[in-house]
Amino acid sequence: MASPVIAFVSKLARKLAMAVLIAVLTLLAYSLWLFVSERGDYAEHRTLRTARVETSYADLSKQLADVTMQTNVATETLAAQQLRLTQAEKVLKSLHELDPGTLERLMGDKAQQDAHDERIARTVRIKTETQTRIVELQREVVTGGQRKAELQTAVAALESERTSLREEKSAVSHYVRTAWIEGGWIVYTVFFAYLFGGLVVAVLLYFGWAQLMAKKLPMQLRKGDVALPTFSECGTLLEHMLWPGERLWVRKRSLQSADPALTRKSRLLPDWRRPVSWWLAGCSALTELRNERSNGERQVVFTNMNDHFAELAIVSVPEGGSFILRAGHVMGLIADIGRPPVIQRHWRFSSWYSWVAGRFGYFEFYGPCRIVVSCVNAVADHTLSSPDEKKLNSVRTPLAGVVGFTPQLSLVPVRMESFWSYCRHETPLFELQLTGTGAYLVREMDRRGSDRFKARILKRFGL
Repeated sequence: MASPVIAFVSKLARKLAMAVLIAVLTLLAYSLWLFVSERGDYAEHRTLRTARVETSYADLSKQLADVTMQTNVATETLAAQQLRLTQAEKVLKSLHELDPGTLERLMGDKAQQDAHDERIARTVRIKTETQTRIVELQREVVTGGQRKAELQTAVAALESERTSLREEKSAVSHYVRTAWIEGGWIVYTVFFAYLFGGLVVAVLLYFGWAQLMAKKLPMQLRKGDVALPTFSECGTLLEHMLWPGERLWVRKRSLQSADPALTRKSRLLPDWRRPVSWWLAGCSALTELRNERSNGERQVVFTNMNDHFAELAIVSVPEGGSFILRAGHVMGLIADIGRPPVIQRHWRFSSWYSWVAGRFGYFEFYGPCRIVVSCVNAVADHTLSSPDEKKLNSVRTPLAGVVGFTPQLSLVPVRMESFWSYCRHETPLFELQLTGTGAYLVREMDRRGSDRFKARILKRFGL
């Protein structure tokens, strides 16, 4: 048996290979779309592309030469202006050293002093103009350098495209290369989405959606307590007694044998108020057995003719009690001859539990009656009691494993405890938490216990 490390590495390698394959197929699909969208001859398009590239290359090369020349001129002029500024600062410093003092200005030659001041003012103007010009030239040099770099990049790209056009030998290589240039981001997106998309979605669902759903109000079909049902032992072959004054509606494929003393009739549907629902759930063309004698009970043997490994159980709902059950699990119904059972359907579209569980319709079977329940695998019954009204007991169970429950139980979806088990698809995202005092029936979850597509659709309506 391979070690877990080897199995993990092998799975990762297969996933990486599949991601590469999907990315390549995406690139080829985009290439095909480019080929179809052009609707022309490849040679003609190649000639047009070559002419366009050559024209753009010549134009950009000329612009690059002009910008280079202008930048060089601006650089030389900037150097000359910086030299001029240095000379003006030296001259201005010398003139300031020759400034006459206060006594000389009072006693000295007025014309000579005016000439000295005029030279200082002229030098200051030259310095200011030179500084302004230097700032302008520096801006021109920087802008020219940026424009030159942009043009060099564009010219290099065109040079590469010219080389590719000269070396291009087939239409396939052209369209694949173009698809990679234009849609490379799509290929990368598909590649990483396949590798890590499932993990990202799992994190969002587990730490976001599941946490939010766990804080919603629980669903409870009935506030008051009802009498709790009792459950028989489960088995693939179930023997049961039909008491005097009772009748049984049972699916033909679930009845193996019955006492000959029982009156046998045919019944189309158990309830004519919902004919379509019962027909979709498979509860049609039933066999009705009546024990109209008063000299004791009569034996009936149940089994699932379509699946001999399916287990059956009998839920006994007492007077004043009721039980919520999917119609598809009902194989038979036992009640008094003169008192047919009351069956009511509830709709819960506003409950978050219904949206998470994917079930909006709920069939409630009122007592007194006995219900023959069948599942494709083992079923188990549980009773949840809460002796303290302020502290209700609760239990967690697989969400898809619940077959039926009493209506006073509160149901809320809770997040699965292990993230990595959910991420590896070993467990579903939600479990069901039942709270309160009541009884419920669950089935073991395995491959045989998973619902088929039709069953999943019917489950939405409680069937």
